[in-house]
Amino acid sequence: MEPLHPRDREALKRTHPGLTDADIDRTEELVTQVDTLDELGKTDEAEELRVQLSDLVRQRIPRYQEVMRELAASRKDEVRRRGVQPRVFQKKPPR
Repeated sequence: MEPLHPRDREALKRTHPGLTDADIDRTEELVTQVDTLDELGKTDEAEELRVQLSDLVRQRIPRYQEVMRELAASRKDEVRRRGVQPRVFQKKPPR
């Protein structure tokens, strides 16, 4: 998981008073660990971490998805207003 942009962190903190950077860091860490365990086929361990992640989000960041959708929509609107196309990266052909 890419680390959240400082703007996104601030938006989450505004929406969830008392939310700390440590809470956000732990969320990012759990997501990364779950993805890694899934890739390694360690589904039982990944499921345990998913439960921890779900509990953390439910208790500390219940409006996480809503805030992220609003931020994404805001960025799209900004791109449209400025007339700037988002950069699209293409894979390099194999050598």
